[in-house]
Amino acid sequence: MAAVQRSAGPMTISQIRTAVMQKAMVPSVKEFAAEIREGLSGQAGIYIWPEFKRSPLFYNRPLAACVQEALLRALEEEPLTVANAPKAVKRALKKVSEKLVVKEIKVLLPLLTASETIIRVPVGRQAGIYLSRKWMAKHTQAEGSEESLKAVIPEVVARMQSGPGNYVRVDHLRMAPEILAIFDDAVMELSRAGKLVLGRYDGPRPIPEEDYHAYIHHRIPQNLRGPGPHSERDEEDLFIGVALPRDREA
Repeated sequence: MAAVQRSAGPMTISQIRTAVMQKAMVPSVKEFAAEIREGLSGQAGIYIWPEFKRSPLFYNRPLAACVQEALLRALEEEPLTVANAPKAVKRALKKVSEKLVVKEIKVLLPLLTASETIIRVPVGRQAGIYLSRKWMAKHTQAEGSEESLKAVIPEVVARMQSGPGNYVRVDHLRMAPEILAIFDDAVMELSRAGKLVLGRYDGPRPIPEEDYHAYIHHRIPQNLRGPGPHSERDEEDLFIGVALPRDREA
């Protein structure tokens, strides 16, 4: 049990036996495996993961927590979709099957989006792209929007191109979620500074996903939404027009 609690990653029965052998005599492989399966099952602070190479894995953290940690770290590096997120997580959790990672991620993504830990940006008829707030902040920090765009545009082209050297359509590039997020953040910051006035959209919701790029999106913080169940209108402000303040137009 102590070996599992000290471990930096999930351990197979064979790995536990090797760790224990360094300090004490241990029974045969078969007997040791039976003792471990029975002795560690239900122990406080020990979590059993699905089998890897015909052995269950034992660790001091639940599988879901480790998948979430790996997912958030991957999202700090780049935006991800439901399709490519499992591969990014699998790189960190080598002893977990991709099928199991996919299952965990499909549960985690909606939960993390609902809690506003990450942001989901719809893209056409696709499931959408997920962005980390830390990733967005990294591209909208002190350098300013112009420098942030210079940094992110090559990354977006690399993600969207069908192959090295192939062109990405300019209209598709302009509507990439990473670029939309930087633009929306810049406009909201200018509005808060009194340098722009925004025209609120009060039309029907939800807006079609293909028209997502036509609006500035501002997620309303959880603590400002008021009590009770919330509609989409309560959770997000939409703006359809931008103007200079009248005293700046003279």
